[in-house]
Amino acid sequence: MVSPELEFPEILLGFDAREMWYYHDVKTMGAQKNDSIGFLRDGVTKGLTVGSSIWPSVFNDGEYLGLEDRERKLLGLGTIKLPEFIGRNRPLWNNLEYLEQYLKEKKDEIIKPYWIIAITKNKTSELTNSELKEWPYPEITVPPVRNNQWRCIGFDIADRSMESHLTGTSFSGNKNYIKSLCGRWGPCLNQYHLLEEIREAYAFKNEVVEKLDPVNKPYFIYGIWLIKEITDI
Repeated sequence: MVSPELEFPEILLGFDAREMWYYHDVKTMGAQKNDSIGFLRDGVTKGLTVGSSIWPSVFNDGEYLGLEDRERKLLGLGTIKLPEFIGRNRPLWNNLEYLEQYLKEKKDEIIKPYWIIAITKNKTSELTNSELKEWPYPEITVPPVRNNQWRCIGFDIADRSMESHLTGTSFSGNKNYIKSLCGRWGPCLNQYHLLEEIREAYAFKNEVVEKLDPVNKPYFIYGIWLIKEITDI
């Protein structure tokens, strides 16, 4: 039997620190309106994605431009300024040690729980890492590969800008179509509305995302990995 790691090779893109205090968006994101729905299963506790526009970073990473720090705090967004250079795949950091050290330096500015995560991208037949000429770039990270001790939070489907087509989007169609989507894919999704199995992620990308929105191809499968939970704040 071929292992999933060999069958579905991945690239480690970088690291981030994401808030784990903001839960008020769940009902809004998951509400069904007319012939569209945001979540394909019930019981989602928090919708997580690779993109920080939906799952905000503890840093002010350039999302939601024009908001003052006071407004950002009210919305549950981070206010810490990013250093000038953290890696080519900004807003992801290419060095986990530097990220953790910077978080320690700024610990007085973070007063709520957050997760330190890694994000991977699975290679596809359409594009290999060496062929990419725009974000996400081929980048040497520190560490250079994923640690097997990091816990898999789930797999997201997004374009090269990390705009998710799983969480933070709407699935539209008649009631029977939406019901079929929920019946087929709901059991494959976890409490964060992420796909639990890499094979199901490939199937969802091919069978749903690329058919519903072929314009923004190519789509990638991004893995989200929990490195450390920071709760003692």
